[in-house]
Amino acid sequence: MSDENFNQISERNNNSKINIVTIRSDAQNKEDVIKLCAENGAMMRRVKRGKIGQAKLIFLVNGNKQLRYHTLGYSRIITSKQKTVKVDQLIEIRHGFGTDQLQKAAKKISFQQIAPEENCVSVIVRQNGKNKQKTIDFIAVTLSDKRIFVDALQYIIDKEDAKLIDFNEKQWIIDKFHALDANQTGMIIR
Repeated sequence: MSDENFNQISERNNNSKINIVTIRSDAQNKEDVIKLCAENGAMMRRVKRGKIGQAKLIFLVNGNKQLRYHTLGYSRIITSKQKTVKVDQLIEIRHGFGTDQLQKAAKKISFQQIAPEENCVSVIVRQNGKNKQKTIDFIAVTLSDKRIFVDALQYIIDKEDAKLIDFNEKQWIIDKFHALDANQTGMIIR
């Protein structure tokens, strides 16, 4: 294999050292990025109501089925706690000041100095209800953390969307019919 086929990704150890890992092929690259995000996490700061939280690690947990992040701790009495979001509820990822909350916060010059636009990322999450959405805004500590986090989530979202596109309606109806056909006569009786 030639050196052109290799990509380099920075990996964060628990000792906060940065190692360079060589990864082959794009499909393998995406799986390895997800693995990095699940094992080591990405160092991000949460933004809520224009306030920036402390830098904490964000992980993919439960077999990459959930995203775990920390809430903002309001004081010493009310400390931050961990929240999880199911990955299948993620709709999209926006870069920069792409949400209303980040745009409102970015009007302050002090916010722009702490959080440059290239480090900001927002995760749009589907909530219960027809058109209800929630945004979770983050600021990456480093651009490599942002790249790892965004690549992992984007790959998972694309994979979930592909499952929805490949949905076979006829097979679903047949499966549901067989599940309801308790006495297996080929008829559904009330």
